[in-house]
Parts: sequence; C-alpha cells; structure tokens
Amino acid sequence: MLSIKYIEHYETLDSTMALAEMYIHQQKYDDHFLIIANQQTNARGRKGNDWHSDIGGLWFNLVLNHVSEQKTFTLFIGLCILKSLIELCNNDDFRIKWPNDIYLYDKKICGLMCSQFSKFHKTNIGIGINTNNDTPPLEHSGSLIKLLSIRIDNEIYLQKIVDTILNYLPIFEKYGLSMKIPESNNMSLPITCPPRDEGAGGGGGGKLPHRWIKLRDYGYWSDFYDKHDYLKGKYIKIINGEEIYEGQYSGINEHGEIGILDDQNVIHYLCSGTVKYL
Repeated sequence: MLSIKYIEHYETLDSTMALAEMYIHQQKYDDHFLIIANQQTNARGRKGNDWHSDIGGLWFNLVLNHVSEQKTFTLFIGLCILKSLIELCNNDDFRIKWPNDIYLYDKKICGLMCSQFSKFHKTNIGIGINTNNDTPPLEHSGSLIKLLSIRIDNEIYLQKIVDTILNYLPIFEKYGLSMKIPESNNMSLPITCPPRDEGAGGGGGGKLPHRWIKLRDYGYWSDFYDKHDYLKGKYIKIINGEEIYEGQYSGINEHGEIGILDDQNVIHYLCSGTVKYL
C-alpha cells in the first residue's frame, strides 16, 4: 500500500499539476498527497510545453509536505525514478538526461517537474512515464511497452517510485550531494563515515570521494550517475535565459551543476537551463 495519507485517482483530468497547485493554494491537505490520472487532456511540461498523456501511461503529482533546502532537489527526484525503473524492469540501460528526463535506448520515456511553494511548505512534483501508452508523436519519445515488449503494472511502478523518494528524502536533506553514506539495509538510518584523504589515490584502500552520497547496491552517487549519464560524450547546447552555451558536455560537479567545456577550454557550471544535444 502507498504510504501517502491523501490520494485522489481520476479517470480523466485536465492536468494533475494544475489540480495539485490549486489544492496547495487552498491548503486542502495537511500532509503529503497524491493526484493520479489515467489520462490528461491539458498536461504541461517544462517551459509550458505540452505533455502527451494518453491512456495507459503513468501520470501523477506527488505533493510533499516539505520544502527542500537542497539546490539539487530535481536531480534527486530524477535519480530516484531512474533507480526505481532499473530495478522494476531489471534493465540497466536506462539513462538520465540532466536534470529531469529519463531515457531508454535513446528514447525519452519519463519527464518530471518540481515546484516549491515555501509559503505553504509544499513541494509539487509532477511525473509522467510512458508505460503502456502508444508512443507519443514527438521526436525521441518512446514507451516501455514498445521498447521492452512487456505490459507494465502502473500501480506497482507508482508505489515503487513514491516509496523510493520518501525513503531517500531524509538522507538527501541531511547530506545533499556532499557526503557519503555506507551501504545499509535501512536507508533511513545512515551511518556517517569520515571523508577520505583528498590526496589518496583512486584505486587503493577502498577510499572513495567524500563529496558523493553512497546509494545502496549501486556504489557511490557519482558512480551511479556517471554510469547512467545520457549526455556523456555529447556536444551540447545549454539555454539559460538569454545566455546560450555550446560545447562538450563535462559531467556534473558535487553540487549537481552541469558542466560544459567551451572552445576556449573553459568549463562553465550551471544550475539550471534547457539542454539540447547536437
């Protein structure tokens, strides 16, 4: 059973995001709540883009009675979804495109949006996953049923993703992306370890960079992200307001910021922006 106090499930809805925002302003619920729709008729993605939400897909908004102090919150949610899909599908080919898109075999199958409402102490997380629906008529889009030839139980996937987010949230808020956490069967009871000697070599003694969270069963956060980094090796463009950066993708730093190497051999790190690969 989902560990959420308030759940609303609709057959058809204009937008789970819009309804969740309305409830936040109305202060309808005093705890986490979840809004699910089997189909959305007016869903929206980042920058106001349309999000195709046909019957068969998994469309929901998770609203947390919580406001994160971490700047990398959206990336954290994306990694929780990535981890969940890898485990549910028993498939390690899923990739994350910084900071909030999940790909499989070069096809986008998941997107998410996060909005914080400090006045009401709420965070609105909109998640859309192409599970059993037809492939959306968009470039580079795909669905799990088409790519994996399996039918997805949306209820199980929903529960797994929500549980993963709630389980990791206390650890994330305490450590962000700045500490390491040893493996533990109980993710809510992390054991802290001292940071390694910065001068130590990368190969010996089991010492690993202290600036990354350690994820259970996946080694360190840096390893997990790096292994599933969709942009690795790509030439990219980042549009950040009126500024446009173009160059070689250079990974992310310990703050979760994306790096881009320009033609002057200078790496620029950005905490937000729209990323396109060329």
